[in-house]
Amino acid sequence: MTELLLSLVPQYGLFVVAITIFLAALGVPLPSSVIMLTCGGFAATGDLNLFQLLLTALGAYLIGDQLAYAIGSKAGPMWLESLKSKPRLNSLLKRSERLLNQYGKLAILISRTLLSPVGPYIAYMSGASKMQHAQFSAVSAIGVGLWTIAYSSLGFLFTGHVPALSDVVESALVVSISLLMAVGFSFWLMVAWRRFE
Repeated sequence: MTELLLSLVPQYGLFVVAITIFLAALGVPLPSSVIMLTCGGFAATGDLNLFQLLLTALGAYLIGDQLAYAIGSKAGPMWLESLKSKPRLNSLLKRSERLLNQYGKLAILISRTLLSPVGPYIAYMSGASKMQHAQFSAVSAIGVGLWTIAYSSLGFLFTGHVPALSDVVESALVVSISLLMAVGFSFWLMVAWRRFE
């Protein structure tokens, strides 16, 4: 799927970027990060306009995010519970629920930057839990802006090395998630120890 989408970028450009990122924001498993890295490289070579790329990606992500929030808000918690019966979605939904319950609005920011696979489910849950729309939108916009700038800039700066860069970014995300989990576990141990005393 990644190769197919990347092969369409030179011909259809920003349209492929918009559709890929919009659908990824709704939870469709598409390689939006790789698309942004690659398109950042195309912008460096002059095949795409960097400013147009940033606006297209930002707009597509924000529209997808808002739609996911609206769907969650209209469908409600019962719809999310029914999705948990699907094995692939169950772990993502549970992880998203745990993050949202534990970190609140910070989970929205984290899911737009470091943990982007859970981003759509955080948006659905934010809507289903009736989180204030303005608060969700503000935090989401910051995270989406950071994601858009980071990935397109990396692709722009490391033109010609996108496959290697993609592996490095993926490894850095795994390390970041591991560190975050270690810090969270340490905090939990401290709280548990204090309660035990």
